[in-house]
Amino acid sequence: MTLAMIDYLRQNPHPKLDDLLKYISHYVYQLAVDRHQSIRHMRRVFKNSEDPDERMAWKEFEKSGYHAERYQDPQISSLHPLDMQAAFTL
Repeated sequence: MTLAMIDYLRQNPHPKLDDLLKYISHYVYQLAVDRHQSIRHMRRVFKNSEDPDERMAWKEFEKSGYHAERYQDPQISSLHPLDMQAAFTL
């Protein structure tokens, strides 16, 4: 999420807070989609491979507990209500 924030702030140094959070959300979601597609491809290639090393690598990957369907939802909190249309400044 930090990379998405830096990327957006380079393009727009003072975005509305709402726009910044939307950008981060879309950025992180696209990363999750890309990762999921990569894992589906790996599953097709390695799971049924005739190469025992590739099958073993897939089994180890499955045991790692990595879940491509998990997605981070960017959130912020404050003791006081936030004006989401205000410019974000550091």
